[in-house]
Amino acid sequence: MHARDRVVKWLGRVALIVLAAALAQGPAEAAVCSVAGYGDLLTGCWSTGGPCTPATQPQVIQIGGPGSRSSSEDDFGASYNNPGLLDDGNPAGAILEFRVGPDTDMDGYPELSITARNSSCTSALTAVFFNVGAGITNLTDLRYSGASTNWALAFNLVTGTLNTGFKADGFGRFDAVIYNGTNPSPNGGNPNEILAGQSLTWTMDIVPTGTVCNFTTETSLVPPGDAQNQRNAVARFQSGPQGGSAYIGPCSPSLYVQLARLGVAASDSKVLVSWDTASEIANEGFNVIRKEIVRGGSGYVNRELILGRGDSLTGAHYSFEDTTAVNGVAYRYYLEDIDRSGVNTVHGPRVAIANPANPRVRLQSPVYGEEIATADRLRFQIETGEKGRLTLQISGDPTFAGGVLDVPAQGRREIRLSANETRRLTDMAAGSGGHLYWRVRGAQGSADGSDSATFIFKVTSASAE
Repeated sequence: MHARDRVVKWLGRVALIVLAAALAQGPAEAAVCSVAGYGDLLTGCWSTGGPCTPATQPQVIQIGGPGSRSSSEDDFGASYNNPGLLDDGNPAGAILEFRVGPDTDMDGYPELSITARNSSCTSALTAVFFNVGAGITNLTDLRYSGASTNWALAFNLVTGTLNTGFKADGFGRFDAVIYNGTNPSPNGGNPNEILAGQSLTWTMDIVPTGTVCNFTTETSLVPPGDAQNQRNAVARFQSGPQGGSAYIGPCSPSLYVQLARLGVAASDSKVLVSWDTASEIANEGFNVIRKEIVRGGSGYVNRELILGRGDSLTGAHYSFEDTTAVNGVAYRYYLEDIDRSGVNTVHGPRVAIANPANPRVRLQSPVYGEEIATADRLRFQIETGEKGRLTLQISGDPTFAGGVLDVPAQGRREIRLSANETRRLTDMAAGSGGHLYWRVRGAQGSADGSDSATFIFKVTSASAE
């Protein structure tokens, strides 16, 4: 499914997930029907971003579907569901496409167009709430065509925690709302506005204070409220004049797999990665990703996808043993889950350092990760009851496969290097950014367990900093 040697470019970045523009349909987790080519999108999530250069591809937010939330005006009653459902139990969803375009009406302002595609089976879309970035001070002059009744635009900039903007029950307040009727807080509306399977495009002018960009990305458009209520768009649906209604939020890819625990446990040349899921929706499986902290580089550890076994109610327990870990090397481990449409979500990291648990030779100084100003100040101190021949080894390679400085350590609790050995150590440090690994080997090495752990230290005078 995925190339095993691809570079994991997104490690360490803010958690903004860029999804593919065409999603493969997977088994539905709720009673979702297909309507005019839109309903099948509810089995996946869209949330694309990028620079909002005029005439580029639209930025898309999916409302409803697995992982979404709903809240109706009965204050979190039966309709507070996952995925979002109306009061009468019917699913509702839409695709919102935001596009910043040129000044077609020549009034001196750039334009924003929003296309709402109703992917519901029975419900009508009656309002769209959304927030804007700090560089936008107003939206004006709503234009549209093809609707059976009037639509209106209201704008009231939300600043900080002030009680301004337009309320969408359960989701906080929003800067802008496009709604049916004359009330900017639509309670009722006309169910004939955007019916199931239909779409409508609105266009309006943007009054900016600077560059208009990232109009619908999660990093720049964050509604007020607590962390759970941070949404950048919400739609309001109702299933008929007397039917159920609800405000429904976006599909959230991170909710496809709800991770309950992720842990690592290191031992001699091994790291056990284990995790528990609270629930899994349309989960194909997992990959374990490892990144070396000091030398960089990352990649998949498992040869084959670890197949998902949980479901939306119970989750499951998993473990994977990395037997390629090198003693003394600090790794960051990440867990990647992949849903049936190919969307990936990354969890972690967790840090682990493989080493023997109770070696016969214990390293005391320099301690793991210690920084030494110059090589001539190095004093290697060990503690052991080992009677066999001992050798101190130093290398810029944690596998000790490259250049190695061997120093006899038999009967010595403190090992000081000679002038020649110090010069060799300095040369090795210069070639490895100052980072060096050290260990003490017994007569039989790892065969009889007489090896020590492996520690890393840094000679700062030899680094490129």
